[in-house]
Amino acid sequence: SFSGKTATVDFLDVGQGSSTLICFPDGKTLLIDTGPKSSRHKLLGYLDARGVLSLDCLVVTHQHGDHADNVEAVLDHVSVRRVVLPDAPKREMLDPKRYKAMDAHIKAKGLAIDRPNRGEVLMSGSDYTVTILSDDKQNYPALNDYSIVLKVVIGKVSFLLMADAEKTTETQLLSEGIDLDCDFLQ
Repeated sequence: SFSGKTATVDFLDVGQGSSTLICFPDGKTLLIDTGPKSSRHKLLGYLDARGVLSLDCLVVTHQHGDHADNVEAVLDHVSVRRVVLPDAPKREMLDPKRYKAMDAHIKAKGLAIDRPNRGEVLMSGSDYTVTILSDDKQNYPALNDYSIVLKVVIGKVSFLLMADAEKTTETQLLSEGIDLDCDFLQ
C-alpha cells in the first residue's frame, strides 16, 4: 500500500492473482484486475470498507482467471464508467466461453469494452497520469504477453504495473525505448 497526500494505491492481497485499487485526489478511482474467484468476498468487502461506490475505470489486464474472475461481481457491486481489456485472440484464452460470458455481462451493463492503444492516457488529473505502455496489436506467443502494462505517475512517484507480461513484452518495451523508470514495480 502506498499512501500520499494526493492519492492512495492499494495492492490487494487476493491470493494467487492481482487486484490494485488507486484512488486519485480528484476523487477518481481505478481498479486494475479483480483477482480469482476465491477472493471475491475479500475484494468486494475491501471496496465497501474504502467507501468505493463507483469506479471511473476498471482495467482487466488480461483474460486469465487470477486477474479477471471477479469482473461480473464488481460490475454488479459498484457503478463502473469504463472497462478496458486487451484485444487478445480467443485461441490464447484458457476458457474462451468464460470470457465471452464476461464480455456479454459488460455489454449488458450498458458498457462498451475499450481496447487500449499504446501511449493512450487512460486517466489524468492535475497531478497524475495513467498511461498504456503495452501494444496488444502484436502477435504474441502467449496470453500473458497481451497484458495491459500501465505506468501510473502521481506527483513525483511512479508505478510500473506489468501484470503478467512476459519476456517478449518486456524485451519489446525495452527495445522501443519506452520509459520504464519507476519507483514501484508490480
